[in-house]
Amino acid sequence: MAASLSATLEVVIHDYITGGPAPTATYATQYLAVFVGALPTPTGGTECTDGNYQRHQITWGAGSGMAPRTKALTNGFQAFDKGGATGAAAAQQVYGLGIYDAPTGGNLLQVDPFVDANNIPQPVSVAAGAPYNFAAAALVSRII
Repeated sequence: MAASLSATLEVVIHDYITGGPAPTATYATQYLAVFVGALPTPTGGTECTDGNYQRHQITWGAGSGMAPRTKALTNGFQAFDKGGATGAAAAQQVYGLGIYDAPTGGNLLQVDPFVDANNIPQPVSVAAGAPYNFAAAALVSRII
């Protein structure tokens, strides 16, 4: 996941490193969100609303290295299944991922729009009737 910190988290970090108060939240519990319809920004995006979609709690492995610092996802899951209960759901374009500190609402911590090296949108197409899965170690958070 080559991602950006959210606007919320950037403010918290900026305030702290410029002599402000220490962050009060640890953001230890995190949830993965799927953004559809358009590229997400550091302030959010259009989150999937399929009937069987929900944010999934994610767990990161131990970090490695200093620059870049890398952590990989340790739990795999199915983000949503385009088949749904009836198998009639339409295809979906996924434009990016986000990490929140709550299963609904909450603070956006990190956002990853799917773009190429030239910042051109590269959405992932999920066919009707197909699941959108994440395997363990499929997502990596990296700070460089």
